[in-house]
Amino acid sequence: MSAIHILYGTETYNSESLAERTSDALSQQGYAVEIWDMDDVEPNSLSQIKVLLIITSTFGDGDPPSNAQGLHDYLVSQDASSLAGLHFSVCGLGDTDYEHFCQCGKDFDARLHALGGTRFAPRADCDTDYEETWENWLGAVIDELPNVDVKPTDDSIDAESVLGSVVDNHAAASLSGSNKPVASGVYRQSAPTGTRKNPFLATVLENKNLNHSASDKETRHIALNIENSGMDYRAGDALGVFPRNCPDLVRRILQAVDIERDQAVRADDNWYTIRDMMLYRKDVMQIDRRLMELLNRHAVGDPFGPLLQDKKQLGEYCRQHQVIDLVDAARVRVPAQDFLATLRPLAPRLYSISSSPEAFPNEIHLTVNVLRYDLHGSMRKGVASTFLAERTGPGVEVAIYLQRTRDFLLCADDLPIIMIGPGTGIAPFRAFLQAREARGASGQSWVFFGSLHESMDFLYRDELLGWDEDGLIARLDLAWSRDQAHKVYVQHKMYENGAALYRWLDAGAVVYVCGDKTRMAKDVHKTLLRIIQEFGAYSRTDAEEYLSQLETDGRYLRDVY
Repeated sequence: MSAIHILYGTETYNSESLAERTSDALSQQGYAVEIWDMDDVEPNSLSQIKVLLIITSTFGDGDPPSNAQGLHDYLVSQDASSLAGLHFSVCGLGDTDYEHFCQCGKDFDARLHALGGTRFAPRADCDTDYEETWENWLGAVIDELPNVDVKPTDDSIDAESVLGSVVDNHAAASLSGSNKPVASGVYRQSAPTGTRKNPFLATVLENKNLNHSASDKETRHIALNIENSGMDYRAGDALGVFPRNCPDLVRRILQAVDIERDQAVRADDNWYTIRDMMLYRKDVMQIDRRLMELLNRHAVGDPFGPLLQDKKQLGEYCRQHQVIDLVDAARVRVPAQDFLATLRPLAPRLYSISSSPEAFPNEIHLTVNVLRYDLHGSMRKGVASTFLAERTGPGVEVAIYLQRTRDFLLCADDLPIIMIGPGTGIAPFRAFLQAREARGASGQSWVFFGSLHESMDFLYRDELLGWDEDGLIARLDLAWSRDQAHKVYVQHKMYENGAALYRWLDAGAVVYVCGDKTRMAKDVHKTLLRIIQEFGAYSRTDAEEYLSQLETDGRYLRDVY
């Protein structure tokens, strides 16, 4: 195959968008390009591809995204075929807050090389602010392609012009992968039900608030019917939910840009109303540079020119504002089709599953923190959490898919486990405990849980106290941060019980951590190191090696977000 193949692994569409922008750049250079979702590729047919570009995100703490799982598993297996003759380059997307930063991209890069492929341009590891790193990678790819035996046609244009055009005014992301050729034997023809490409419509069975009505927090327990879905989930897996945007927010945005809600727009070679596209298919929160450019072109003067010329200021503005803020500030009329093209795809949201198939074989439960906050003097809502909380009563259908985890799974029944999960971090541990109860597991379980107030924020109180009373939970330590003058968090409870916790570690316990990656997970990690040092009599260096070995042995596992 003479075309350059671009394969993307994505959970939130960022990699797909960059794949399309990369294709635009290469097409303008005159190269033949094909873009493919990794889920559509038959892994053992990679040997038929001559030039391969991989753009992939990383899920969680080092896992591949759901659509990349099959290809990733094949490449790391002993069944993978030789890829001698393949020329490749990898661009990974990640978040430096995670220990295994861009791990999926690193895995693909290493395995393609190990299987005999030739890396013709260096791998790029992009942080959350990925534009500049991706631009540099794309430039390196374009520079090196003449050294690979694949030639552009005669109508190519200057590479520097291409980069400037694609970076500053890249085309709207295709909703259907329009530059895919007719499927051949290299590609799969369909996706199974319950995957990101072919989600299952699950019916809501229950939707209730787990907090007291007087609490400052709202946490919803959502039960979904998955009977006849074919979804075979495990305790520890995650569930992807395709949300719907707030109708009132869509109305306000359309009013600001003077577009009628029933205006017809084209997507997927079909016609839809723009309101439906914005409700179900488009991100109406995050600002894309293309939107600011569109508004600037139709406004009087050059109101956003200075921002557009300063990447740092533009990035800061986009982080602190949302689409409604920008269109309210501009108040200019724009064409509906052009406006739609500037909105990013509406990405699914991932939630840790809080039920086990042993206890609920035909249901999946979620534990969802409802996000509401003030921004610039107005109330804002989390897209998925308020959709689930406010617009999904019993009987409503929700599009879902299964995101499997490689590592965050329940260990053998005879091993002791320590579960640390404040707030909604309790979700997978409820599933673990249900599974252990159903199996009659002999291993002891220790739970650290916390929230704001015991009287109002004790999620799954009756279940946890019942398991504690009947012995399924050997130890239950609770941290209520606002019930006393000084704040108490789970890491404080860990240290209070440090001697016992170290004895559990020394006896072979597996430690699981679930929750906020930016603060809680880091504080828990520091506390574990302190406990190993003080109660195990280790030096700092030896304690770090001890904890690292726990991770290597699969005894220190984290589901952080």
